Amino acid sequence: MNWTEMLREELLARPADPHCAPVEVWALQSGRTAAAQQRLAILAEALCGGPDAAGLPEIAVRACGCQVPQTIMPGLKKRCCASAFLSACLLGYGRLSAGQQLHLELSFPAAATAVGEALAAVAGRLKVPLHRAAGERLRLYSKAIGPVTHMLSLCQAHCTRLELESQSAGHDMNRAVQRRVNCDAANAGRTALAVARQTLHFEMLLASGMRLPESLIQAAQMRIEHPDDSLSELAARLGLTKSALNHRLRRLEDISVERNGKNMIK
Repeated sequence: MNWTEMLREELLARPADPHCAPVEVWALQSGRTAAAQQRLAILAEALCGGPDAAGLPEIAVRACGCQVPQTIMPGLKKRCCASAFLSACLLGYGRLSAGQQLHLELSFPAAATAVGEALAAVAGRLKVPLHRAAGERLRLYSKAIGPVTHMLSLCQAHCTRLELESQSAGHDMNRAVQRRVNCDAANAGRTALAVARQTLHFEMLLASGMRLPESLIQAAQMRIEHPDDSLSELAARLGLTKSALNHRLRRLEDISVERNGKNMIK
C-alpha cells in the first residue's frame, strides 16, 4: 500500500475554501510535488475560474492585505486555516510510510524554510509534536501513531487515519500474540526440563531400594508414569492439592540430591 499516494488523493479531494486559500497558496508555492501543482490548479479553478494558477499569489496578497508571508501567521490562528495549511504542507512536502515502522516526514527546500517554520509553530500549538532532523534542509518528522493520526484528523484525512489505525491495531495484536506464543514456548521448555529432572531423580531413588514413605513413592511413580501431565492434573490423579503434591515432589528431589551429591540435570 502506498500511504503517501493515498493521503495525497484524499487531501486533493478536500473542497477549496476561499477564506483559507491564502495560507494554502503560500504553503504550496514552493512545493515540488505533482500533488502540490494539482492543488494549486484546483484552487485556481475555484477562485479564478480557470486552471491557471499564476494569479494565485496575488490573490493571497490581496486577501491578506499586505505582503506574504508577514500576515500569514495571524490567519493560521484560525482552526480552519490551520487545517488547510497542514493539508497543503502534507501535499507539497510530506511523505507517509507505515510498513514495519510508521514514519511521517515533511522535507522543505530552502525556498520553503519559512513554511516549515510556520508548520512547526502551528503543529506545536495544535499539540502535534514533530521532531527536527539533523541537516541543512529543514525536515520535520514523527514516528508515533498518536501525533500522526492527530495531524491527519486535523487535515480531515479521516479515511487515511482510519486505515492507519486499523493497521496499527493489527500490528499490536500480532505482537501481543507473538509475545504470548514466545512466553508459552519458554514455559513449556522450562516445564519439560523440570519433568525430565524429576523423572531421573525419582527413577534412581526407586531403583536404589531406599526406604521411603508410601506417599512419596506414590508421587514418584505417578510422575514417572505421566510425564506429560501438569502439576494440577497429577495432583487430581492422587486426590491432592497442587501445594501438597509440589511439596512431595520437592522432598523427593531433595532426598535424591542428598543421596547423589548433586543435581543430575542442571
